[in-house]
Amino acid sequence: MFCPMNYLFFPFDKQACQIRFELFAHSNDDVSLHWMNKSGSTKPTVHSRPGLYIEDSSLQYIVESHELLKEEIGGATGTFDNLVLNLKLKRRHLEYWFKFLLPLNLVIVLSMTSFWIDHKCVPARVTIPVIVMLTLQKIIVNIKSRLPFSHDVLVLEWYLNIGLLFVLAVMVEYCLIAMSKIREIKQEARKIEEQSNKITMVGTEDHLDCEYEHSSSFQLADLPVRNEIVHPIDKLSRKIFPSVYIMINTIYFIITFTMSNYLSESELL
Repeated sequence: MFCPMNYLFFPFDKQACQIRFELFAHSNDDVSLHWMNKSGSTKPTVHSRPGLYIEDSSLQYIVESHELLKEEIGGATGTFDNLVLNLKLKRRHLEYWFKFLLPLNLVIVLSMTSFWIDHKCVPARVTIPVIVMLTLQKIIVNIKSRLPFSHDVLVLEWYLNIGLLFVLAVMVEYCLIAMSKIREIKQEARKIEEQSNKITMVGTEDHLDCEYEHSSSFQLADLPVRNEIVHPIDKLSRKIFPSVYIMINTIYFIITFTMSNYLSESELL
């Protein structure tokens, strides 16, 4: 049995296996091999239970399709029959959808809800990304514990790392808002400090006296209050982050489903 396992697109991977029945001691003159046909059918068939699946501690596959072939190999002592059974196995990925991928995506979407929270509500804006990051780490640990061993980096691992970077970008976005607000406060404070410096000029016939009064103390409450409801960075993030996230998911699932079919069909070529 020849069954090269490729887990690159786990858990949406498909495997192609080949089973050969060969004769080495007896040629076609002595023994002839052929597939058994159903009554009234001209094509050979394989009898199997519907919904047949292969399962162990790390593998869960169903037989998606099969192909029966007959080959003849010539040798020094004659011609030998080979019966070939090509199996196409498909992983049962519904479990991974509900246990891992769906919670993973919901948690990442939850992190984007912080863009609709007032940027002046610092505890809420900081707490949501932090909680999401910790939850995401727990989900990723559970997913990686179910990953089959592979020397290559799986596409799913890239997808998980991109999810972490996405939540990290949400936290960085609020840091940019905080930095812009600090810069605005400093600019407003500089304007108030300049306005608080009063210079009184007293002129006489012989000389010019200057009385300089300086007041450098001010309070944050003295700053002008703007009727700003949504920060411009939040307005931009509300459009960019969901669009980029939808694009990433679309690319991931298109590549996963298309390439998994292509690899499974080319494994036996």
